[in-house]
Amino acid sequence: HFVQKMLVTLLGILLVYIIVWVATLIRNNLKTYEAIGEAEHLQRTINVEAEGVATARPDIAVTTIGMISEGKTVAESQEKNTAVMNKLSERVRAMGVEAKDMRTVSYNIYPMYDYTEKEGRVLKGYEVNQQLEIKIRNLENANTVLSLAGEVGANSVSGLNFTIDDKEVYLAEARGKALERIKEKTLSLTQALGIRVLGLVS
Repeated sequence: HFVQKMLVTLLGILLVYIIVWVATLIRNNLKTYEAIGEAEHLQRTINVEAEGVATARPDIAVTTIGMISEGKTVAESQEKNTAVMNKLSERVRAMGVEAKDMRTVSYNIYPMYDYTEKEGRVLKGYEVNQQLEIKIRNLENANTVLSLAGEVGANSVSGLNFTIDDKEVYLAEARGKALERIKEKTLSLTQALGIRVLGLVS
């Protein structure tokens, strides 16, 4: 019995060592996996930050004008809606706004219901909602374009949003200024620390 107990004890100790050894291998493999793709010598990099600012005035105005029409049938609602929106498009084009600066941003058809105690929900007609986004390049015409809504019968108008048509030009200018400042900072740091730059990490 003593020998059996000793064997069981030794086997138990051996089993514990095997479990610990396997767990250690798994942990090391996980650490290696997590480190894949990371730079080996992060301690040999310096982070330099800089900000560049570009200022610009808005050069376009954007507004959305639409029509919400109701009718007993979809066709009736669409006919009312189309008449107003076609007239609006014609008037806007006559003011010099090109077709590429007008786009329909939404066109929806909704059923409308009445509710009665006797019959419950009863279909009474359809609503057509169409919204046209207009980009106005001549800012002097902005208020005139808005006034067209009332003249042609459009009943949905959003306010004017003044913005920049091509933002990338100014973003590039700002990036250029930021990079120039980074270059200056890097030169100053390398001279102060007595080191040289080997390359750009990111």
